[in-house]
Amino acid sequence: MVAGLILGIISASLSWIPFVFVVAIIGLICSISGRKKAKAENRSTGMGTAGLVLNIIGLVLGAIGTICTIVAYAALEAYGSSLFSFPDLLDILF
Repeated sequence: MVAGLILGIISASLSWIPFVFVVAIIGLICSISGRKKAKAENRSTGMGTAGLVLNIIGLVLGAIGTICTIVAYAALEAYGSSLFSFPDLLDILF
């Protein structure tokens, strides 16, 4: 349960980074198995539930962020010749 909660915190807080939703999938597996073990041993499932909720949030936000990144990259590739190139950007910054 602890691993699922930690992975949930990581995936929810870093969901803006592309492909971090993979961490949320691993966290979901850990949270679900931790909740099942806790129920079987008649213990509290609060930590597993919190991990489950955070991993679902991280999964949804991470998937949306990854889709937006892919769309933005495709748009930059389509209009790449009319936008700033990396050397032009360095000239502007320095």
